[in-house]
Amino acid sequence: MRLPIITLFILFSAATVAQAQTPELYVFKDERKEHLKAAKQARAVAREKAVQNDFYMRVRTQTSISQAKMEIAMKKTHDAEIKVTDMNGNALATVYKGELTEGQHEFYFEPEGDIRKPFVCQLLLDGKTEAMKVVKFNSF
Repeated sequence: MRLPIITLFILFSAATVAQAQTPELYVFKDERKEHLKAAKQARAVAREKAVQNDFYMRVRTQTSISQAKMEIAMKKTHDAEIKVTDMNGNALATVYKGELTEGQHEFYFEPEGDIRKPFVCQLLLDGKTEAMKVVKFNSF
């Protein structure tokens, strides 16, 4: 049985391409596995560190209404201050200042002017900066 020349060419070129790509593909898979393993370990360390803290802070942006929602969970009562600054450290707003009791708290920040620049939300507990989250609203 004779195969047409075009069929032989396709089979030969497919085998050559597969043979040439195989080693690089395996290297990429191994690097990806190592990267995912390192990222998983980093997340576990961050989660463990967050559990040891007296608080948990999460910041979400709602671009449609130009608002940032700060969710803070406190394990203990602390004297707290929540500030928003620009990337240079210039104070833009003091969202809250007072005593934060144990439990869940929500605070809102509505920036004025250019919302495309990043903001930094700072949580100060007992006079020490405990958390800083960079917030960037989606630009259209």
